[in-house]
Amino acid sequence: MNRVLSTIAMMAVLLAACGDSNPLIGKWKSVADDCVLNSIEFTEKLIIMEGGIFGGAIPYTYSRDGARYVAATGDGRAFVFEKAGRELKMVSPFTCQMAKV
Repeated sequence: MNRVLSTIAMMAVLLAACGDSNPLIGKWKSVADDCVLNSIEFTEKLIIMEGGIFGGAIPYTYSRDGARYVAATGDGRAFVFEKAGRELKMVSPFTCQMAKV
């Protein structure tokens, strides 16, 4: 009986660890010369942008729309991304190819 309970408890912990984590979290650096940002970093609650007109730290909420990830700010802006492995492409409000640092 104890083995069954231990197995159930372990499965619950593993499932909780695999929950809805934000795949954008981390620092991303521009890989293209024509990008208006040098880098972008996602924390649990902030987007930290360096370079360009969007510089600074901005609170955001994260959601997913099909294959796209949306970072919505409190002032109504939305930054839309597509992710493939260690590559991140901002597709709106402008395009920018980035790689995980």
